[in-house]
Amino acid sequence: MTPVITRLLFLILINLSACLSAQADQVLFIGNSMTYFNDMPFLFKDMATSKGKNVEVTSHTVGGAGFVNHVNDNALYQTIRSKTYKYVVMQPGTAESAGYSYPVSVTAERGRKMRDSIRKYSPCSKIFLYEIPYGVPSQTEYNTYFNLQKTIKDSITKMSNLMQTEMIPAGEAARAHYTATQDLALHSTYNDVHPGPQGSYLVAASVYATLFQDRLFPSPFYSGMTQNKAEYYQQLADGTFFSNPAQWNSNAFHIHAGFSVSGGAQNISFTNLSTNYDTVLWTFGDGTTSTAVNPTHLYASAGTYTVSLTVTKNSCSETISKTINSNQLGVSENTVKSFRFFPNPVSGTGSLEASKAIKEIEIYSIDGRKLQILSYSKVYDAQINFAPYIKGIYILKIRFEDSTLENIKVIKE
Repeated sequence: MTPVITRLLFLILINLSACLSAQADQVLFIGNSMTYFNDMPFLFKDMATSKGKNVEVTSHTVGGAGFVNHVNDNALYQTIRSKTYKYVVMQPGTAESAGYSYPVSVTAERGRKMRDSIRKYSPCSKIFLYEIPYGVPSQTEYNTYFNLQKTIKDSITKMSNLMQTEMIPAGEAARAHYTATQDLALHSTYNDVHPGPQGSYLVAASVYATLFQDRLFPSPFYSGMTQNKAEYYQQLADGTFFSNPAQWNSNAFHIHAGFSVSGGAQNISFTNLSTNYDTVLWTFGDGTTSTAVNPTHLYASAGTYTVSLTVTKNSCSETISKTINSNQLGVSENTVKSFRFFPNPVSGTGSLEASKAIKEIEIYSIDGRKLQILSYSKVYDAQINFAPYIKGIYILKIRFEDSTLENIKVIKE
């Protein structure tokens, strides 16, 4: 191979690498050791990769630092200017998170200064506050931990509202685990606030679920854990976020595209579920478009179409696409719930109602042990008796007649 050809191949590889990097969604993490322990940002990246998402992570994490330090850190602002970030995860200091070192309003004001700088250089970025999981003081002081975690949640919620940023409920996912099992699995030792490897995995899973509003389970990335253990944490993070997204201010401050579909045959109705937008543009997959907020579309013939909705505000836009089959009354989309379980928490008998036929329900303990299998024949309403079970968290794996699977977390009181 001649030197000229070698040089050309080298340049091609460099340009290809640059193009691939440019296509990745850039994610910035700002925090301290609560963020960088166990390489949590890279655990998040590996999770995203396992789900087919292309992300690059950048971190500005300084041990012991809080917003009081970051707000005057020139190195941070240089990092903010260096790239256009799609997502930014901001972690206040440990004491700041609880409102102990400074009033929440003071920490929020410092956070707003950093937020404004981020928005200046990445005007369409989505910015999140990371609610940390606190440490457990000792084997006999889990109640102290629960009280501290509630204080952190209340402080981060207030900070989220003051900063107008959404929040990542990683601390709430950890609290759900310790409510069910006081086993210190998320920390390496007592009286250490830093998460252990499993704790960082749960934090990363919470970041994934919140940023993408996408369920991590099932993901083949186990980070050295058994499949049952990793999938337990995946479902715990999913369940915590999706149990009540509004509680975490999800979509309260960022532009967000979303829609649902109804109808059938050739006449389809679209309901716009987007937030924080000014204009909309629908493309129906048949060469036609609409700028109506909630359009109804008549297709020339029944079939399968890819429908896209683009919402825009100022210079920012977001697009969501779904494949619909106009021969059916439903759509092939993961975001539409096919079931509901109530009451939850449950003390006795709970009801599972589904929009499609249930074939089988498997009940798992929080540590992944299969406890019971319930089989059905094309039923849409199943009764499950939880009276014999001890208090704690259980996972229902629901198999439908069409071979699809769903999972739900149930709390037994």
